[in-house]
Amino acid sequence: MPVSTTRACLFGGTLLAAGLGHTASAQEFIPTVPGGSDYLGYYSVSVSEGYDYQYSYGYAYSASEAFDWDFDFSTASGWRATASFSPTVARVSATTTTSTDTFPYAYATINAYFEVSQESTLRATWDIPLGSGDDDAEGRVQLLEASGGALLSEFIFDPDDPRTGDESFTLFPDTLYVMTIDATAFGAREVDAFIQFELLPLGDCRADLDGDGELTLFDFLAFQNLFDSGDLAADFDGDGSLTLFDFLAFQNEFDAGC
Repeated sequence: MPVSTTRACLFGGTLLAAGLGHTASAQEFIPTVPGGSDYLGYYSVSVSEGYDYQYSYGYAYSASEAFDWDFDFSTASGWRATASFSPTVARVSATTTTSTDTFPYAYATINAYFEVSQESTLRATWDIPLGSGDDDAEGRVQLLEASGGALLSEFIFDPDDPRTGDESFTLFPDTLYVMTIDATAFGAREVDAFIQFELLPLGDCRADLDGDGELTLFDFLAFQNLFDSGDLAADFDGDGSLTLFDFLAFQNEFDAGC
């Protein structure tokens, strides 16, 4: 997923020092192999348009492999699918910006088993636009407590379903979860679809990035470290890339308080 190379450091005119070491964000996904399985995650990404076709899939067998999922495939005329999994954000998207005479297709999915490092809030957000004619988008959000089989959330988007949503869940350490997120776009008109899971400090206060229950200078430093490392936890405007607008969105949430 593209990340802006711009490294802005301005908060209301104040320059913050970069490269301050470990990010203060303590809540993280811990990729975990479930009992009876050899792998902890699976991804698949593909785009096609006529003879222009790209496809990738694979399994993750270690945490380092799980966080190496960062795929961005596109066709020459603009069909695109992305999938990425970081310590705090899992996101897939399927988009197009052009119309052609061929039948184009974009698809991305992530399925992963994980635990969390501390009690946290998992925020699911999605935007799967309604289609018409040959233009359509579909998607699925699913979260289960894997050890007990409890279904915490499931949204499967059909053409007539509401396609924009935002839902949050409290997750607990020492509990095995499994996520499924996927988005598909197909047809010959413009589509822009995404689904994202974002791990937040408990209480769903996004600006409290160090998780101490207060908004302080350390949250600014934590945000800058996330931004500089390319972590989509710093994508506060939700557009899938890191830009100056994320600094402004973070500052607005900080100023609004928790």
